[in-house]
Amino acid sequence: MNIGTALARSVRLVEERVYKRHRCYLHHHRRHLGFKMKFRKRPIVIDAILFDGTNFDELARWSGGAVRPGVTIEPEVVVDTAEGKMAGRTGDWIIRGVKGEYYPCMPDVFAVTYELA
Repeated sequence: MNIGTALARSVRLVEERVYKRHRCYLHHHRRHLGFKMKFRKRPIVIDAILFDGTNFDELARWSGGAVRPGVTIEPEVVVDTAEGKMAGRTGDWIIRGVKGEYYPCMPDVFAVTYELA
């Protein structure tokens, strides 16, 4: 098997895995893979608490310790996310995602992404 055949086989296997995992979103024709497509965020319900600069204890209890006070002059929290530690500032929403993960979200992004359930 030459390198071209091996590469084509690898690409086909990856496409098959992507198709099986996302078959409701992707066309079944290979020519569509790799082209820009539009996606809509699924309607899910999340839990969120607005960080007001003073509710450190509430956030720590709610998150089981995943959210804790930061060590800066400005009020901030440190949020343990799946990608590492992130800072949440006063006015940010702290979100618990569908897999139980926590992350901060700026208020303007939160406003266009979520609505009250």
